[in-house]
Amino acid sequence: MSAEPLISKCPSVCIVTGASRGLGRAFTLALAKILHKDSIFVLMARSVNLLQEVKNELIKDVSKSPSHVIIVEFDQKKVVGKEFVENLFTQILQPQLSSAMGTADYDTCLILHNAGTLGDPKKKAVELTDVEEIKNYFNINLNGLIVFNAMCLRELFANTKNRFLVNISSLAGIQAFKCLSSYCTGKAARDMFFKVLAIEEPSIRVLNYAPGPVDTDMQTYLRENISDAESKEKMKELVEQGNLLKAEDSAQKLVEILCRNTFTSGDHVDYFD
Repeated sequence: MSAEPLISKCPSVCIVTGASRGLGRAFTLALAKILHKDSIFVLMARSVNLLQEVKNELIKDVSKSPSHVIIVEFDQKKVVGKEFVENLFTQILQPQLSSAMGTADYDTCLILHNAGTLGDPKKKAVELTDVEEIKNYFNINLNGLIVFNAMCLRELFANTKNRFLVNISSLAGIQAFKCLSSYCTGKAARDMFFKVLAIEEPSIRVLNYAPGPVDTDMQTYLRENISDAESKEKMKELVEQGNLLKAEDSAQKLVEILCRNTFTSGDHVDYFD
């Protein structure tokens, strides 16, 4: 492997879902520091206003900012609808990317799947009886991701030489936690989906990255609302002992993993590994 990281050697197209805040924002800003200056960023989330704030941060330093930053309103649960998918790709993503790319060659793409939700930490597994609630959860956290990922690879990057896929995973994808049955199941399923994709498509570099216990709004909500007393106490101790990670530190670790590019495609890699 050359001294210069593959992922930063040439202009890239970088798509980040759930890019508006927390880890998604941190991942975006960290990647912008190492990707080629002529790269294109596509930032996707439900809040356009928050995405605009991230875009403003990206372009603040002209010498380091990517050449184009595209922001797209995006609700992953809607990706299961055919009409929504066709509009998203044919009317929004393809035209904007074509305009930004012009006649330049982009041999590298990176898709970072960060969009996701926690589920209801007040409910145990035996209390999950609302079919619509369960269906909506998996449309957001699994089904929508699968369809969006496939469409990106088929419609946007079918002929791209270097393709990187990052799934933001969790320790909950390989370890059970009380009152997090939906979250654990969704993360485990996402990991396995990308493991299968990795062996089916050996030319694509696939990473399941578990960012560790990060100090985000989601972590705060979980700590305050989880109904299991033992879990609540452990989360409280993380805060009191100063063991929560900063989003920027976890994002930097991901960047280092991608730059080294020595992971086995499809692996689950934790911040602490």
